[in-house]
Amino acid sequence: MHYFGTDGIRGPVGGDTINPLFIHQFGWSLGTYIQQNQKSPVILIGRDTRESGILFTQALAQGLMASGATVIDLGIAPTPGIAFCIKKLNAAGGIALTASHNPASDNGLKPFDNQGLKLTLEAEAAIEALIEQAPKAPFGKETLSLPTFDAVTAYTAFAQGLIPTGVLTGFKLVLDTAHGATYLTSPAVLRHAGVKLIQIGDQPNGININEGVGSEHPEALAQAVLKHKADGGLAHDGDGDRLVCVDAAGKSIPGEVLLGALGLAALKADTLGAKTLVTTVQSNGGLDQAIEQAGGHVIRTAVGDRHVLHALLSTGSTLGGESSGHYIFPQISPCGDGLIAALEVLQFLKKQGKSLADLHALIPLFPQKQLSLPVKTKRPLTELIEFQSLCKETEKALGQTGRLLIRYSGTENKLRFLIEGPDETLLEAHLQALVTAAKQALG
Repeated sequence: MHYFGTDGIRGPVGGDTINPLFIHQFGWSLGTYIQQNQKSPVILIGRDTRESGILFTQALAQGLMASGATVIDLGIAPTPGIAFCIKKLNAAGGIALTASHNPASDNGLKPFDNQGLKLTLEAEAAIEALIEQAPKAPFGKETLSLPTFDAVTAYTAFAQGLIPTGVLTGFKLVLDTAHGATYLTSPAVLRHAGVKLIQIGDQPNGININEGVGSEHPEALAQAVLKHKADGGLAHDGDGDRLVCVDAAGKSIPGEVLLGALGLAALKADTLGAKTLVTTVQSNGGLDQAIEQAGGHVIRTAVGDRHVLHALLSTGSTLGGESSGHYIFPQISPCGDGLIAALEVLQFLKKQGKSLADLHALIPLFPQKQLSLPVKTKRPLTELIEFQSLCKETEKALGQTGRLLIRYSGTENKLRFLIEGPDETLLEAHLQALVTAAKQALG
């Protein structure tokens, strides 16, 4: 059976997978898989601020220990902080208990290997096969006393070491930590760098993660920026691997614009490895045009920061990301890191004497429409004959100046549409026709 999506395993608490029994089985399977190459491994568990993470830490630890692994509990920590601690402690792997930007009613599992890298598709398939063989032993309700490690202090010190004290003095910014795992780490690092901060989304209570705040709700950030007359705002998602920015007018800055601005700066400084920027099929075509006009090259991958990372490592590129807010700097961190991305963006602005608003003009974007359609089941799109026919007609109409991307979400029951081209009015007409056809085909 297939359990992994685009980014780990995710779902509603109490559902088919996000329950103590399955998570216990997952822990046993992951531990068993790791022990094929390393006996008696040490595996780390960290979590975001969801209250369900407390119970699931216990279930996961019991499963891992049943396989013969030793477990260290990192407590609440950003996902990139968990990846950092794996290498710092020379652990055999680790798991972030998080559902990222999803509401508190969801949770999930993001496993990492001994380098802090997300697992390969082959590793995921092997673990899925082991889950089918996992003992169906009931989850024990007794509380384990696990050894702990202060991931927040270690990761904060690491991030502070990346930037001189006070170097970002002069910025007044709103920081939204989504009531999530970065509510302690990001403020400490940004204040160390000299940023004057106004904080929102910094009062986690176990059930309010991502609730009207964070990267999925930049409107809350925009309102706070305008209220406090700040220079702009930064927002993370619940586990801290994303960054979304708004300028002083409260206008959101597209992910491609942030990525492209950093890419252009790296090209100019001759620090962009292989002169190549890595992004996904989701990103706006204007990014490719801007990078290529500056003498660089863009490689596109499937959606998911795991795919971006592996392309970075295989090409020798030093920068990649997704329009959703994942940015990866492989020479600094092995996974998307919203805090490191914020430091890179702010240092770029400081050096160039620019504001966040100035970034909009650096990467002119093509008109683009996106929509997510909730679906009950993810029926293979190849089976929808009439819908496929309309897709081909639409692609022909768009020609070489546009593109169409339709895919199921890897983390939610949604069909995602992206259409791009020079005529915004025609894009909207095409999109509505496609959505109507999809609804009819899927029921």
